[in-house]
Amino acid sequence: MTRPSDRTRLRGALIVLAAIPTPAAAFAIASAHYTLHAAPSRAAAVRCGPRVTIYSVGKTKEAWLQTAIELYTTRLRSVVDIDCVWVRDDAALEAQVSRADSAGCIILDERGPQCTSVEFTSRFFDALEAGGSRVTFFIGGADGLPPALKADPGRLLSLSRLTFTHQMARLLLIEQIYRATEIRRGSGYHKD
Repeated sequence: MTRPSDRTRLRGALIVLAAIPTPAAAFAIASAHYTLHAAPSRAAAVRCGPRVTIYSVGKTKEAWLQTAIELYTTRLRSVVDIDCVWVRDDAALEAQVSRADSAGCIILDERGPQCTSVEFTSRFFDALEAGGSRVTFFIGGADGLPPALKADPGRLLSLSRLTFTHQMARLLLIEQIYRATEIRRGSGYHKD
């Protein structure tokens, strides 16, 4: 005797549930119908892992920078969800900072403390833990950050003493996040 397949069992359950006129039965029928007929989609999957949000002023205009950003966000997709949010001006950026949870908030500024990639890894994962698997980074526009955002030195971080465009800072930040995940994983990507 052969065992009935999952599809056969689901179809049998649908017949039984169809005779029960309740909202729960209707939901079960709809769920089973989806299971039987819908192909699983990666895009429809709900992610519950760490989430990084990067707020910055202005969009990335250079195609080569956008290509590099997409390369690293694709590499990170299985480990961390990255959302890049572009705001119009410094006032909108300040509004986002005021709404952000300070525990998982890092503001990039050239006058902030610098760190090595290993120290960045530690700070990044500490912020993930403190922020409940959520970290929010803020990058200023071409004129830098408003003075009000630089008031809390505990949230500041510098990628370098050099000055970069805000577009390049996005790429450098995303690469450092990728490097941090690889350092934590123990891969050979980071060379000391």
